Amino acid sequence: MLEIIEIKGGYTDGSQVLKGVSLEIGQGETHGIIGLNGSGKSTLGKAILNEIPFREGKVWLNGQDISDLPAWEIRNKGIGLFLQGGRVFKNMTVKEHLLIAGAQLEKNILKKRIDYLRGFIQLLTFTPKKPEHRKAGLLSGGERQQLALAMVLIPQPKVLILDEPSAGLSPAVAFDLADMVAKITKEEKLATVLIEQNLQIAIRQSTCIHWLNQGVIEKTFSTNSQNVLTEINQTIFNS
Repeated sequence: MLEIIEIKGGYTDGSQVLKGVSLEIGQGETHGIIGLNGSGKSTLGKAILNEIPFREGKVWLNGQDISDLPAWEIRNKGIGLFLQGGRVFKNMTVKEHLLIAGAQLEKNILKKRIDYLRGFIQLLTFTPKKPEHRKAGLLSGGERQQLALAMVLIPQPKVLILDEPSAGLSPAVAFDLADMVAKITKEEKLATVLIEQNLQIAIRQSTCIHWLNQGVIEKTFSTNSQNVLTEINQTIFNS
């Protein structure tokens, strides 16, 4: 599904945040990416979409080399990126956000897609107390994250890149959002890159966990291991 080969790059010429990262993620798999601040986690997500100024290496999607395509075309090929913090427009309504996300879809297809996502994303289950004309600026932090997630999912991507979806949320809200993500990724068999600081969420959602340190993957953990949390904590402590 998604293969990245020896990705290197950064934001200035000659300064590499990523120093050679390779991953292969199959349909329905979720690969967790963990690491200390500055290790290159968010940069990796942007590099897959060719959104950093300087990048080397290859990105393949379903057997097609998409390495040199512009970011907008890579998104259209089926890779969705959820940015940390859940980026939304405060003065726009929930409905307006959904219409923008589905602007390239026919109206009947967009309606079916939104109706389908209602079964997974609580915010989209509108009631008189939660009409879809609410402005995003009046939503709670968790609701804004849900709205941002819905916007990424509406075009029905094949690959989902999640950049710290739990950031800034209370533990309870973070786990609720994680459960929503887990259900939709399982149902749609998405290949998912989960960049996450919350180890419990990362372990709970991921097929495997990659420890990214100073721009390289130094270790990979199986989430089937009963001692995976201990193993990860030992690696962090020794770094």
